[in-house]
Amino acid sequence: MKNQTLVFVVAGYKGIGLGHAYRVLDLYRSIHGLNKTIICTQDSYRAYSLFKRNKVAHVLLVRKNEKIFDLIDKIQPLAIINDVLNTERDYIERLKSCQARVINFEDLGAGGDSADLTINAIYQGASSDKMLYGHEYMDLRDEFVVARRGRVNQSVKNILITFGGEDSNNLTERVLRLVAKCELLRKKTYQILVGPAYGYQDSIRKFIQQAALKAEIISTSAPAEQMLKADMAISSNGRTPFELAALGVPAVVISANARETSHRFHEQASFIHCGLDHEIGDEEIADKIRQLSESFDRRQKIRERLDGLDLGNSKRRLLDKIHHAIYQPTAEAA
Repeated sequence: MKNQTLVFVVAGYKGIGLGHAYRVLDLYRSIHGLNKTIICTQDSYRAYSLFKRNKVAHVLLVRKNEKIFDLIDKIQPLAIINDVLNTERDYIERLKSCQARVINFEDLGAGGDSADLTINAIYQGASSDKMLYGHEYMDLRDEFVVARRGRVNQSVKNILITFGGEDSNNLTERVLRLVAKCELLRKKTYQILVGPAYGYQDSIRKFIQQAALKAEIISTSAPAEQMLKADMAISSNGRTPFELAALGVPAVVISANARETSHRFHEQASFIHCGLDHEIGDEEIADKIRQLSESFDRRQKIRERLDGLDLGNSKRRLLDKIHHAIYQPTAEAA
């Protein structure tokens, strides 16, 4: 009988952040009935530490990625979930050689076509039995599903700034500096969400004091609570717009890198997209923030649009698809 083990292979290091690790942690807790092991890829010390802090029983860190195959051969799992961004076809075929089902997240590489199921919820496209696109399959944590912001306020008082746990381009400080130059925006109160890997806290704390901004720096493992306090948000264009949308918070989004420019969910959510960070000027960003903050009608229309997206059921749909992919017989066994 096949070993009833599910193996997660995940990457999480400086440059890509811990979003993939947090997703794996949530799936680890949400998928039941199987033994589970997490393998962190080469140099993914941050991901490994996250799992250890959260008391994951079976987690390994490989020194070289080639060792992943040795571990898979030893474990002989029923299924493997990759959350490592793009993969190659040879890598997926090697994993499938042990008769395991292979499921990938956020994979636009050749390996995504070879997997038994690829979930590209962050991208737009035509879904098929083996390739799922769009927000209908977004893996939102429970904290973003059980809560919902109340009515849209006539005026904006509280603005959330959040550019992920790492924010390697330091967009947080850029936004704070352009806010300080705008008489209208500097009157607002700001909650600044930062992660443990953000390296500019001292710099922005000093600037907030110098500019006399009403701003609070917050590092938390429960961001939904802070998002719910905001009348609007300014964020990167990765997973955060999905979380804001689930909570009903209008947003201005900035793509922090070229990969994020391929994320089109902001269009479905009617969020305001500024473009790629190094291709847009401060005044353009400030103008878009002003537009959203000053237009109750626009924020209300965004909220109505968000209410129709049914993000609350996306995780259930996703887990159903994963369950089906894991237990569907392989071609060799059929």
